[in-house]
Amino acid sequence: MTDGAQSTIRQAASMLHRDYLKSQGFRKAGLNWSTRGNWSHHIGFSLNRWNTPELAKLRIEAGIFIPEFHAARESPAVKGTPKCYQCAPQLSGFNGPAPSSELNWEVTLTHSAEALAKAWREVAEGILLPWLREFSSFETVAAEFEQQHKLLDAAVAHALAGDHAAAAGTMKQAYRQIHPTAVPFAQHIAEKLQIN
Repeated sequence: MTDGAQSTIRQAASMLHRDYLKSQGFRKAGLNWSTRGNWSHHIGFSLNRWNTPELAKLRIEAGIFIPEFHAARESPAVKGTPKCYQCAPQLSGFNGPAPSSELNWEVTLTHSAEALAKAWREVAEGILLPWLREFSSFETVAAEFEQQHKLLDAAVAHALAGDHAAAAGTMKQAYRQIHPTAVPFAQHIAEKLQIN
């Protein structure tokens, strides 16, 4: 990273960790935070690759890593601690209950690290952690995927919850939604999970 606005982001992220996320059970690595456990929670700051010292754009993301879902979906293996983009379900400026303005930020040289840390704590307390804590079962995960119109993922979550009727109905909808080239993979997943 370059100096300037990105340095302010790093300072604010350290303050956010020290003053709040650490007490909530998160460990920090760079601009990523994670909890431990089977359904681990993840928060990350995704920086724009075109950032300059004067202007840095970032997107705040969150996700849950569920090993059973990851394996059932035959997602690529994860080495080390998962990142938000490897989680399912995910919350970013592109989906979920938060307004895009709450998760997409522009930081300039006029921003103070203290003010950013305070604002990001409000986002964590008011949006990220409540969203992450909603998910305690595959039923709640399936409902989130349906809300995000990710029907193949919803069908997998229904199957993992043991609700094969809901899985079959959602899979039928998924076949109509997904690209034709993805249908064979969806059929493979349906067969593996015995979704009829």
